[in-house]
Amino acid sequence: MINMNDCIDSVRLFTEKEDIMIINFKYINGKKPKEIAKLMNRDEAQISNRIDALVSSNEWAKSLHVMQLKTKARVRELRNKKIIERHESGMSRHEISKELGIAKQTVTNVVMRWRNEKNLSES
Repeated sequence: MINMNDCIDSVRLFTEKEDIMIINFKYINGKKPKEIAKLMNRDEAQISNRIDALVSSNEWAKSLHVMQLKTKARVRELRNKKIIERHESGMSRHEISKELGIAKQTVTNVVMRWRNEKNLSES
C-alpha cells in the first residue's frame, strides 16, 4: 500500500537549500513573499505557504519569526510613544505626521487609542 506522506516527500517543491534561502530572504533581508517569489522564479502563493509550513514545523524558522514579531511590536511601541509625546507637547496631528513621516490617520488612530485607554484607567 502506498503511503501519501511518502508521495508528498518524494515530490518536494523546495529543497533544503531553497528553504534556507526563503527564510534568509524573509527574516534576514526583510523581503516580502512577492519579492522572494520573483527572486526565486516561483509563485507567490507557494512561497507564502512554504514560509507558513517552515515556521510551524522548524524551530529555527519559528525563532526568527518570533524575533521579527517582537521587533515589529517594539518599533510600533516606540513610534506610538513619540506620537503621544508630541501630541502632549501641543503639536498638531498634521505636524506629527510630517515630522515622523507617517500617515496622519496613523497619528489620529494612536492618539484616539491613547485617549480611550487614559479615560478607562481614570474611571
